[in-house]
Amino acid sequence: MGWQSTGDGSLKGWAGSNGNPGANSHGWVSENGGKSGGVAGVIKDAAKAAVESAAQMAKAAAKALANCFNPLSYAMACQFVVDPRITLAQQHTDNHTDKATAMKSMTTWCVAPSNYFTKLPPRSSYKCDKCPTMPAPGGYGCPSLTVMRYIEKLAANGPVTVNDFAGGCHDCNSPHYAGDAVDLKKDMLRTSEFWVECQKMGGWFFDEGDSLHCDFRAKKGIR
Repeated sequence: MGWQSTGDGSLKGWAGSNGNPGANSHGWVSENGGKSGGVAGVIKDAAKAAVESAAQMAKAAAKALANCFNPLSYAMACQFVVDPRITLAQQHTDNHTDKATAMKSMTTWCVAPSNYFTKLPPRSSYKCDKCPTMPAPGGYGCPSLTVMRYIEKLAANGPVTVNDFAGGCHDCNSPHYAGDAVDLKKDMLRTSEFWVECQKMGGWFFDEGDSLHCDFRAKKGIR
């Protein structure tokens, strides 16, 4: 990397040239960001990505919170708590335990109407390998009505275990944080059924290794 003064008082550099401007192999770098291919371009791209990520997180947070005020979803949450066909996990798939597990989020939500804003289901806020650059976002959030109806349909045909709704630590900007995804415990006898039902309702289905994941963000216009 080499640098030289320019007529406007700023500095200009060249990368990968061993100090020889004639052998510049990676593009000029202006101190005032004149060349997008150099260091300034990298910084600009990183800043843009950070702004976009923050905007996505804010959008997800607003949606997850809004889900909590859907009366149909609230009624289903209370149903899930007592339905013997539905098992709600009491820890996340990474063995972390907090107030955002599937069980605690549903029980908290079920009593929420008399305590809104003081007793809403929280989202997790801890760091994991799935998103090393940022922790799970925290705040409050509930699964969407589509997610709740998906679980209801699965339970109508047999037992189902929910590993995570909006809680847990997932990939950066995961649809879980908007309430648009659910993780299910693996059931080798019903995997194809879980997959087909997810797709019929407009979602994507993935085997994540430790869970079966159904993602409805495209249906809701987030992706």
